[in-house]
Amino acid sequence: MKDVYHKYFEDFQVGEKILSGGRQITEADARLAIGLIGASHPLHIDPEYCASRPDVGAPIAQGSMILGYMDAGFYDWVCPGGEVVVIPEGYEKIRFMKPIFLGDVVKAEFVIKELSEAGERFGRVTAAITVYNQDQVPVTFALEHFLVAKEGVY
Repeated sequence: MKDVYHKYFEDFQVGEKILSGGRQITEADARLAIGLIGASHPLHIDPEYCASRPDVGAPIAQGSMILGYMDAGFYDWVCPGGEVVVIPEGYEKIRFMKPIFLGDVVKAEFVIKELSEAGERFGRVTAAITVYNQDQVPVTFALEHFLVAKEGVY
């Protein structure tokens, strides 16, 4: 029987789709991101500053944090235990369409767009990733390429 917890390159199909579990974006997340990547703009932590901005109104999540969430969602889909080697190869498009506010609950939808060979050990998986907020409004989009190990190589 096929192991359903490990997804190798050969297991993907173009058009395949999955929706990740929800994740609430918190002030603690924003503060951790500041410590980790230095994204300390007042848009992310200062409610008074944000209230003065009609385009935002409240603190929002850092874009880099959301991209990390997208990567983590892909890893969790491919192999929740980390036994399959997955390497992010890069983004082709990134769109921050709407702000993600602290307190929002987000989910990521992954749609496999393309599969291609990338040598003896890996295949390239291209995924269209759309992040939705709790109101099902698309807030972020990225087309990302991942190198995923082929079965039996490692």
